[in-house]
Amino acid sequence: MLGQLCLLSQRGRKAIARSDKCNQCATKALEVVSSFTSFPKPPILPVVEDSDNDTVEDKSVSEDDRNNSDDDDSVEQKSELEEGKAEKIVETVMPPPPAYNDRMVSSDKTTELVNMEEADLGVSCLSFLSAVVSVMSVRKEMLEDENFIKSLSVLATKSVHAELQFQALNLLKKLAPYAESNTILSAEWLAETFQAILERKLKGSDGSKLNTNLLHCTAVSGMLTIFDCISNDTQLKIANASVTRFMKLVKSFTAARAASGLIDRQNGGELAHNLSLLLLSGTGKDCLFSAYTQQLLSSFINVTQWRYDPKTKLNDDNDKLYWDSAVTHCLQILSLNLSRTNAKLLEAKLNLTELSKTVLMLARPGKAPRRAIDVNTALTRVAEKGDATARIAAKNIADLLFS
Repeated sequence: MLGQLCLLSQRGRKAIARSDKCNQCATKALEVVSSFTSFPKPPILPVVEDSDNDTVEDKSVSEDDRNNSDDDDSVEQKSELEEGKAEKIVETVMPPPPAYNDRMVSSDKTTELVNMEEADLGVSCLSFLSAVVSVMSVRKEMLEDENFIKSLSVLATKSVHAELQFQALNLLKKLAPYAESNTILSAEWLAETFQAILERKLKGSDGSKLNTNLLHCTAVSGMLTIFDCISNDTQLKIANASVTRFMKLVKSFTAARAASGLIDRQNGGELAHNLSLLLLSGTGKDCLFSAYTQQLLSSFINVTQWRYDPKTKLNDDNDKLYWDSAVTHCLQILSLNLSRTNAKLLEAKLNLTELSKTVLMLARPGKAPRRAIDVNTALTRVAEKGDATARIAAKNIADLLFS
């Protein structure tokens, strides 16, 4: 109920945030969420100590030195003893603990999910915490609780309860703007978590609005927040995962029969928008050069052919809005990648002639597949009916492919 009050109105969220009991409720919610995971205990490292014999030996040596040596010899021997002790101290220094990300990865692999009979309570707690992320005191408590953050990752990637999995991921997305290096919630660790989610399906889907597309859409939204804050290698991994997911999504709308997989296509427009936006943000980066392949650019053209085909109908206005935005992103990426020197096009293995001849076969329920409009016709229709950005990009692509 608290989560719903926070989500329904800004006034309700402010009222709850100002309540004296808000932090207490948040603390209890953190405990509930953390109770779903059982982490292995860290190994106890042996502590090396100097033996008593060494200490006695040192004392006896120092006493003999003071009694039997002159001042110069004493000074020289004392310095040697100090060097010896320093060496012993160095020997007893323990190695540094493993990096935080290493601890997170190793613990996630051996973590078990427990208390799943209380999953519905966990959903309510996560919904409430997502609604009060903007409250600084509550957010600070979340970000400083390592077990809680690790539990969110495990629930988002391993939970078989669909709603619990989604709410954990949604909270990670809400916390993404506060990620910092060398903290519990680092951008690199978040990126690995989001990538792991993008590469798998939703577990335990119950046929509701929660499906794989919505789960992946949320993960990509979190990626967009931290994309420029992660290493080049991690950016490339995420870009490649996004490319694979985008092409699979396009096939599910063009090659799959409309009567089948209807639930699987829900939230597809929003996912296409987020994926294409992520790929647009990576266009032009040297570290991501290899991700923009001929196959991906053909998929961008297929989206345009499908969306602007006269027989393509989208009944949901919200879905239509997202797909139109995705087409604009695709055309921008195409325009930027094709507007290169011949040497660069050759290096990227991009063949403009083949792209201009791209053919899309659209599946039809109960009938043989039909051919969609050709590339030139699709670009012409975009130039006539698309938004300003899409129209300009379409004209540029047409000039590059057909002039």
